[in-house]
Amino acid sequence: MESAGFNLPPIVVDTILALSYIVVSLLSAREDPTGNRRDTDAFGFVPIVVINLPLVLRRRAPIPVLPVMLTLQVWYIALGYWPVVNSLGALMATHTVAAHRPIRVLAWCVPAVGATWLYAGLAADGGSMSTVVAQVLVIPPGVCRFGFAARRLSERNAQ
Repeated sequence: MESAGFNLPPIVVDTILALSYIVVSLLSAREDPTGNRRDTDAFGFVPIVVINLPLVLRRRAPIPVLPVMLTLQVWYIALGYWPVVNSLGALMATHTVAAHRPIRVLAWCVPAVGATWLYAGLAADGGSMSTVVAQVLVIPPGVCRFGFAARRLSERNAQ
């Protein structure tokens, strides 16, 4: 990350990113528009932090970060909280896998994110499954495509 003439080490950038995702998720947790999910109480804020904190390691360990985040997100949903809250962090982790690992590794990313979102849709009580399915078919593959394109651009720039 270059800004105002200085370079930040990747771990600093990833820490800032993780903290930003935590803040956005914490704010989102207070805004369940459906009103049919468990209110985010003091305990509910803890998993949000734990779910998004692995983004600090997203470039160093993208393969473990994504499944850890998705597993924790399923736990959060199972606790009855609003499923959408932690989706952005998992998408960033998905993008990172696509940007830093071979394309064959992506074969599990899209289905894993999709399965998490389908579970969230089923748990949402009153949500539109057709919307969830459409999102599963478009958003995770699109994020992977952007990550893959970023990797190819980086490789071309290095040449």
